[in-house]
Amino acid sequence: MKKILSGIGAVIFAVSLVCAKDFGKIEDLKSGDFSISLPKEGETPVAQEPAVVEPQQPVVVAPEPQPQVPQDVIYKFQRVKNDLWRLDSDTTWLRMDIDRLEREASRIAQQNTSSPFFSSDLRRMSMDMSRYYNDSQRIAMDIKNLLNIAQKSEELNKLARDMEWDARDLNNRFQFDVQNAAQRLEWTVRRIDPKLIGHDAQWTAMDISRYSRDIGWKTRDMMWDTQELARRTQPDKGLDSISKQATNALPPAANAGAANTLVQAIWQVWTGVVDEWNEYYSENTTDEPSSSAAGGSGSTYYNGQGGDSNYDVNRYRRTQE
Repeated sequence: MKKILSGIGAVIFAVSLVCAKDFGKIEDLKSGDFSISLPKEGETPVAQEPAVVEPQQPVVVAPEPQPQVPQDVIYKFQRVKNDLWRLDSDTTWLRMDIDRLEREASRIAQQNTSSPFFSSDLRRMSMDMSRYYNDSQRIAMDIKNLLNIAQKSEELNKLARDMEWDARDLNNRFQFDVQNAAQRLEWTVRRIDPKLIGHDAQWTAMDISRYSRDIGWKTRDMMWDTQELARRTQPDKGLDSISKQATNALPPAANAGAANTLVQAIWQVWTGVVDEWNEYYSENTTDEPSSSAAGGSGSTYYNGQGGDSNYDVNRYRRTQE
């Protein structure tokens, strides 16, 4: 314990020693350091007016101006955004149209009667799904091209957020609504006799189901790409820009050499204190059989019941230290 106290005292001494390096002695101080003019012999001292210290103005770092976005880039973003919104609007009632065909197919299967307009409606739905697939494939490619020309801008970020919203709606619609409805339509059409609805009706229903799955994959790609596009067009207005401005406003560090010397001295003294503590702890927790040391009760540690034990031995060692 004495060594630990001596180590702490050494830490305090090292801190005071290093701090004293940055200050002169009392004998070295001069009147010129304090701007005091001492009167000569025989002269009457004249009172001087105190110096007026002007307050320093805070350093204000102006935000970095954002580069001007070319007009053709804004036009490309707007065109893709409009195409994506149009596809989202066209497929709003798509699930209801497929469900209507599925109900008509169920009626034909139950009543075992033909319908003159079912085959044409089924073919029209297949053509619409093919058009939706081509549009989704083209829009997905346009969004990937926008990733190469994306810039940090408020206007571009707003357009990218709108595209992300529409792409998420499309993905949810096709993943959870359209694909299930198209699959039910295919299963229902397969149960109908081909003589009632035509021999190509089953293939047409399979095409509708396949187009719905393909569009679902495209909408998933569009959703991830629009999220990346919104991230790339996000202007620097968060914590990164604030920390950058604060770092630029900080003055250069003073007395770096003295600070490094102080840290090194404290670390050396603290390492010595830790070593002393480890040695002290290892000595006090060493298991020695008390029966061989003093012929006592034979317990390894002091149990408060009297007799000789390692507690007495360790206490004797501390008194000797």
